[in-house]
Amino acid sequence: MDATQDVRLAQDGDTDAWERLIQAHMPRIFRLLRSQLSSPEDIDDVAQDVCLHAIIGIRGLRKPELFGQWFRTVAFNRAMQWQRRRYAEDAIRPRLWQPDSQGIEDDQAVSRIDIVAALGLLPPSDRDAIVLHYVYDWSSTAIAKLQGKPAGTVRWRIHQAREVLRTALVSDPKSKE
Repeated sequence: MDATQDVRLAQDGDTDAWERLIQAHMPRIFRLLRSQLSSPEDIDDVAQDVCLHAIIGIRGLRKPELFGQWFRTVAFNRAMQWQRRRYAEDAIRPRLWQPDSQGIEDDQAVSRIDIVAALGLLPPSDRDAIVLHYVYDWSSTAIAKLQGKPAGTVRWRIHQAREVLRTALVSDPKSKE
């Protein structure tokens, strides 16, 4: 069967056609991901993410004959987003781990695990905004352009995310017992 026909069938929900497309194109996708990511676990995670985004987005593909290029673009974009998130997390952890300048003892400082857990409470776009704002010192306008949202919305989301983090990090776990 023609690949273009498989794309049209997959757009209509045919799972067999989708499987044929995946089998035909995944070797190139894995080569692309291996060139961008270092760990086999990351490659597998991003490959799954690529398939999920492709399944969700295939109906929006207007030119079925360009499926291969479109699928590789999805893979490239997901890998780049994975890398940006990984670098942002690696950059924020050392800064958040250090006690503040008021002389807080190490045993009183918020633990790294608590910080990672608190960041995990946030939706990905809010987590990205917090990292970009506080770690990379981006303005809300720059973050808004990146996220495609109004600057006022980004400022509000940063404010709300900061409150979620404050609540999560300041609450006393012993008082919950």
